Amino acid sequence: MKGHNYARIEMLLQELLENIGTAFSETESKEVRDFIDAGEYGLAIETFADIVNEEAKHFPPHLLSTVRAACEEMGIDVNELETKLMHR
Repeated sequence: MKGHNYARIEMLLQELLENIGTAFSETESKEVRDFIDAGEYGLAIETFADIVNEEAKHFPPHLLSTVRAACEEMGIDVNELETKLMHR
């Protein structure tokens, strides 16, 4: 991820976890947070989206802007993640 703003990426991912509320269990939040702490930001956002999708979690649509910003910062295509997050 050469040239990416790691501090901004981490802040955006932390914001997602904080704003998902009680939809994530402590274990699910920890799983994502462990990837963030390890600097594995791509795995963190993929895991976040997988948990939302596989566990049919409620994902507040207003958080899509945060997901888009994180993906843009990491150079990740947001379309696949949006599909998972919105259960399409």
